[in-house]
Amino acid sequence: MKRLMLIVVMLMAVLSCTAEDIEIWNRVDRRMKERGHGCYRDPYYGNIKCGYRR
Repeated sequence: MKRLMLIVVMLMAVLSCTAEDIEIWNRVDRRMKERGHGCYRDPYYGNIKCGYRR
């Protein structure tokens, strides 16, 4: 019974941290897009570039 409770607590801790990290990165990504910063594929070479679009 103790092991089961420990596993449940550990699982809840990992999932809550993961959900917070995803939300943080979503906010950062949204702010970067608002500023015009992001990643895009170069149409000529096909490389992926990250930075401000010109």
